[in-house]
Amino acid sequence: MGLAAKNNLSHGTTAPPSVMLETLDWKIYNFDYVKNFTKDAVGPHIHAFELLKPLPQFYIDFLLKGRRGSSFGYNISNMDGCIILKSIANIKLFSQIYEQILVERSSPFECPLKPKVYYLRDVISYGSAAYFGRSSYKLTVQIRLEESSLPICTFEWKYIVRS
Repeated sequence: MGLAAKNNLSHGTTAPPSVMLETLDWKIYNFDYVKNFTKDAVGPHIHAFELLKPLPQFYIDFLLKGRRGSSFGYNISNMDGCIILKSIANIKLFSQIYEQILVERSSPFECPLKPKVYYLRDVISYGSAAYFGRSSYKLTVQIRLEESSLPICTFEWKYIVRS
């Protein structure tokens, strides 16, 4: 699904909507595994977190909700993180977002996740936002261990997609 808005100044051409990050929030629940989430660690919109122990297996929960009265919602729970990373190229939406947030192209995320500092970019382009349309959204991502229903950490992005 693609979205475009008519740009009156361009005589009928289409202009993609802009995507603006309002906030990025995070919580670390298990300091045995994750510490030191740092905003703007090495530059604007590039954040870092340190993984302290290897994660041979992990699970991801995605919750995307429309905000401000929207009934839009998208919820995926208990996704095997290693399977997602192995087949990321086959999942169009996730591959677009993964390519945009990945900072270290020479050192992508792969299982098992090794202890080190990881960098993420918080910029999402029109290509990813086109799936959701123009509105306000909240994306919550929880990372969990196999043996625990409690998350290791939670990231929450609030975006506005505008004309």
